[in-house]
Amino acid sequence: MIQGIFVVSVSDNFDERIDKKIFHAEIVVDNDKVAAEAKAYKKIPEILSFVDSHGEDKMKQEIEANYRQIKLDIVDVIESELERIKNDSDLQHLVQSYKAKRIGGIVNPFCFQHDYLTSMD
Repeated sequence: MIQGIFVVSVSDNFDERIDKKIFHAEIVVDNDKVAAEAKAYKKIPEILSFVDSHGEDKMKQEIEANYRQIKLDIVDVIESELERIKNDSDLQHLVQSYKAKRIGGIVNPFCFQHDYLTSMD
């Protein structure tokens, strides 16, 4: 197929019949109009740069640091909520007693009673 041509095949339901299940069409593009629009595009301003003072791109490291911090924050929320529930006489029955597994000094809440996870990654 050439650019702009597409073919569609649809299925129907027993109670909703579709007469035309296969059709094709063409998208017609006015290249001159698109080119004129493209000339008017404005560059999106850079909000944050990950390039350090030595010209090195640190985006991957920043993303990894954010990822690890989010995981630690999740562990903190789970620990605090488990503690809150454990100390609330109306909610205590919802949490069984547990033995948390510590990994690298961090309580891994996903390892209560089972050793499914062995690391934070």
